[in-house]
Amino acid sequence: MATLRSDDKRQRRPHKIAPGFFVLVPAEMTVSPGDGVGPYQVRLVIDVAGGRLGCTELTVTAQDGTTISSAALRGVPVASIVRSCARNLVMEGHEGEGVITLEPHDVDVDVSAGPTDEALRAVAASYSLAYALGEPPAKGVERELGLATSTAGRWIKLARERGFLEIPAEKGRRA
Repeated sequence: MATLRSDDKRQRRPHKIAPGFFVLVPAEMTVSPGDGVGPYQVRLVIDVAGGRLGCTELTVTAQDGTTISSAALRGVPVASIVRSCARNLVMEGHEGEGVITLEPHDVDVDVSAGPTDEALRAVAASYSLAYALGEPPAKGVERELGLATSTAGRWIKLARERGFLEIPAEKGRRA
C-alpha cells in the first residue's frame, strides 16, 4: 500500500503551480511490496528541481531475503509513483501580505455542469500539475477530469481567458 507523509526531517514549503494552487514539498512517499514494485519497499522524496516536480531521493529496500538487481531498479515506476503522490499534494492557497493560507484541494470536481469557475480552476490545477511533472498538460486535464480531447482544449483556453491559468501554451499548441 502506498502512503504519503510529511517528512519530519524537512520543513515543507509551498510551491506555486497555478494561481491559487500550491504543492507542499518536499514530501515523502513509501510504496509497500506488491504495489507494483515487486518484492521491494520503495521510499522516495518529491521536491521541485529545475522548476518541475520530481523524485529527488530514492531508496529501494529488498524484502523477504531477495536482492536488488539493476533490472529491478529499472522496473521501479518512479514517474507513476510521483504522479499519484503529487495529485494528493495539491492545496488551494490564498496569498496576502507575505502569508499563504493553504487548505486541501478537492480534486474530484463535477464537470457535468460545463465550464463553471470551479471546473476551470480544476482544469488550471490539473494542467499546471501535469506541466510541473513534465507531462503533456492537456493530457493531464483529459485524464484527471475525464474530458474528451476537444473539450479539454476548449476548457484550457477558457481557463486562460478567465485568469485561472498562467502557464503559456506550448509552442505549436493552441490549448
